[in-house]
Amino acid sequence: MKIDLDRKWIVKISNIIYPVALFLMFTESYICSLYDVFFNNMMVNDMLILIGIILLAYHNKTHHLKKRISKEFLKIALVIVLICIFFWNGRTGSYSTMLNIKYILLYIAFLFCINDGEWINYNMKLVSAFSLIFIFTTIWLYFDTNSYYRFFAYKLYPYGMFDYYQSHQITSGITDHYSHNGIMLANSLILYTSSLISKTKNSSPWKYYIIIVLNIVAMIMCGKRAQVIAPIIGIIWGYIIFNWTLSSPKKSFKFIVAIISVVGVFYFVSVVSPVFDNYLHRFSALQSDGNLLARYGYWETAIEQFRAHPIFGIGWLHFRSVNLDGNDPHNIYIQLICETGIVGACIFGLFYLVSLYTAYRNLRLVSENRTFYSNDIQRNCLFSFIYQVFFLIYGISGNPQTLFYSLIPYLISCAIAYTYRWKLKENPFEIKN
Repeated sequence: MKIDLDRKWIVKISNIIYPVALFLMFTESYICSLYDVFFNNMMVNDMLILIGIILLAYHNKTHHLKKRISKEFLKIALVIVLICIFFWNGRTGSYSTMLNIKYILLYIAFLFCINDGEWINYNMKLVSAFSLIFIFTTIWLYFDTNSYYRFFAYKLYPYGMFDYYQSHQITSGITDHYSHNGIMLANSLILYTSSLISKTKNSSPWKYYIIIVLNIVAMIMCGKRAQVIAPIIGIIWGYIIFNWTLSSPKKSFKFIVAIISVVGVFYFVSVVSPVFDNYLHRFSALQSDGNLLARYGYWETAIEQFRAHPIFGIGWLHFRSVNLDGNDPHNIYIQLICETGIVGACIFGLFYLVSLYTAYRNLRLVSENRTFYSNDIQRNCLFSFIYQVFFLIYGISGNPQTLFYSLIPYLISCAIAYTYRWKLKENPFEIKN
């Protein structure tokens, strides 16, 4: 009886430690810019992440002690160390130093997650729960502007552009910027779509259909473009790879019909819905979009800085100092080559490519042997691949590498990829998580 009680107690501790550790390490991936409202001290931010890492390491001390240190793990660790060196070779000052430490701690947390699959499903549950909040509040505050200004907007974020959002019939929900709200909705869409694709025929998918439809409605109300296009490209690519081994003329025909139907519905809604028509107008006005035109100037400045410092760049986040607007370049590839030079860009690029290829291999293997794997494993592999595609595509016109709302989910997707790579390789048909 005592052993049974002990086992029950261990399970309860596990159920508490994992969510707490994950929330402390990856808070912004769950609550977005509300993090700055509740934890606005950078030193406190770093301490919370460190506590989360310690909790996770302590809970898995037996696992970490017994884990075989493979050559692959050492290679990844070396790349992460080199990446952290470039973070440290960034802006100086008390706040900037704490910010650099935060980036380093997040990559260390990523290493501690590798090869421990138990945390993955806990993370997915947290993301699922918080995603519903962002979907609901985006739709609610789009219509209820009185509550938007009374409880949120300038009350939480005094320096936002909330009047600009209202005048353009878009909304940032409960976040400080509509781009950040768009990222949270993109994260949600990828997770729920991955869950839907991985569901078996015997399960009921209707709740996912409803959530996904509401998710897309919220994204249209948010008004972002790249945060809609990039995840959809990732989802289509992931869907094709996941169903590659089951391809047939009938299935291909259904897929084409589904795409045509979606396009037709979008066109119909654009005719009858002012909200959707306003969203489509944002695409037709790209040539005169001031925000987009400003990015061309950022890119030109960044390339000029790279030419002056080609080997190691000007330093992590230093572009904000040379850019008169104080913004990042809105292109992670140009930013990396500007701030970390050829050496740093190669290191980051290697990490991006290897992580994506690893996620792709996992997805192919799971799709070819899907009867041996649970829905959760299939969903996790889909999420890992789709999110990395979203991150890399969105990086062409955005700053996902420097925004924690997208960087953290990206690191999580990479950790899932490497975890399943070793688990599928060592014990392919006996994975519980």
